[in-house]
Amino acid sequence: MNFLSSSSESNQGMDLFFSMIGLEALYCSSKHKIKKQLIEKTQIFLGTPIKYKRLLKNMYNYRSKIIHGGLNFPGKYHIFDAMEEFEQYENDYYYTILMAQSVLLATIQQLIKRNMNNLSF
Repeated sequence: MNFLSSSSESNQGMDLFFSMIGLEALYCSSKHKIKKQLIEKTQIFLGTPIKYKRLLKNMYNYRSKIIHGGLNFPGKYHIFDAMEEFEQYENDYYYTILMAQSVLLATIQQLIKRNMNNLSF
């Protein structure tokens, strides 16, 4: 079970969708250059992720593919679930949602630690 999911039945697209909504609500002040805002502002607030900067970019790119229809994702019971393409999708999704949830949780932790209730840049 994904600890941020509302039930034991995880809906992959929704997990990523709601994590990204949270990040965009906290870090983005306009609808323009969302990826740039996320990357720059998370670095300002959380520090420069030396090792994970590329993962932040990949996270947003993956989100965009899902939201804008650029990613074919299998249904829950996909008949080709043993195929390499399916396995790659599962791996990409896993690391993307893990990154999104980790950044969201780190942000919430820092907000609490700093006794803040919003971010201003």
